[in-house]
Amino acid sequence: MKWIKEVIVDIGITLAIILAVLSTVTWLKYVILFYSLLMLFLKGVTLTNRSILKRIKRSDAPPWIFHVLYGINVVVLLVFQWWLIAIIWMGVWGLSYMALRKAEEI
Repeated sequence: MKWIKEVIVDIGITLAIILAVLSTVTWLKYVILFYSLLMLFLKGVTLTNRSILKRIKRSDAPPWIFHVLYGINVVVLLVFQWWLIAIIWMGVWGLSYMALRKAEEI
């Protein structure tokens, strides 16, 4: 259960996305957009940074939890027709998968 600390932010973001699509709070959509773009950028950086890839390899969190959370994010965003942010999260998910595979090779 030590790994829960490693995914708490991801769980929080998934909950924030659900809250954002269900609410009429406009600024929350911009927060989600900004965070999503930041995640896309950071996942891209991860692929080129060997020390981050080593941390991924040492992580206690099971990889499936990230697939579940990112999958929930994409499905929720698609259902509520937040197309752009859904596409960004598909990119985050894909880059995360690529980083995981690359980390296993180290």
